Amino acid sequence: MSKLIRGLIRYVRKRYAGAQIKVRLLAVVAFAIFAYLGGNDAADIARSISNPSSMAVTLGITEQESTVRAVVLCMLSAIICLASLATVLGAIQRTTLLRGWIVVTVGYALYALIQLGFAILLMHATQVQAFIPVLYLVLAAAAYSFGRQVSRALDPVVH
Repeated sequence: MSKLIRGLIRYVRKRYAGAQIKVRLLAVVAFAIFAYLGGNDAADIARSISNPSSMAVTLGITEQESTVRAVVLCMLSAIICLASLATVLGAIQRTTLLRGWIVVTVGYALYALIQLGFAILLMHATQVQAFIPVLYLVLAAAAYSFGRQVSRALDPVVH
C-alpha cells in the first residue's frame, strides 16, 4: 500500500514539476468553493420557483414577482457555477478555460446589482435584503483577486 502511495506521489511530482502546484491548488480550491456556492444557491432558488407563494409571502411581493426574481437569480447562479467549474478545469489542465474567472466575477457583480434592484423596487429596501448584495460584491472581489493571480501565473497564452 505504501509503495502505491509513494509511486503516486512520484508521478505527481514528475508530471507537475515546475508547474506551480500551489497556484493551481489555490485556483482549484477557491473556484470549487465558488462552484459549490453557485450550485447550492441555484438549487435553493429552484425550490422557490416550484413554490413561489412561500417566497412571495416571506418577501412581501406577489407570486409573479417572486417567480421572475427566482428565475433570474437561478440563471445567474447556474452561470456562476458552470464558469467556476470551467475555471477549475482550466487550472487543472492549464488551458484557456482558466479565464472563466472573469465570468464568475461579472456574474457575482450582476447578482449583487440585481438583488439590490429587487430590494429597492419590489421590497422597498428593507435592511436584510439591502445588505445581501454586499456579500455578493465581496464574492465578486474574491473571484477577481483569485482569478487574476491564477491567470497571471498559469494562463497558457500569456506565457
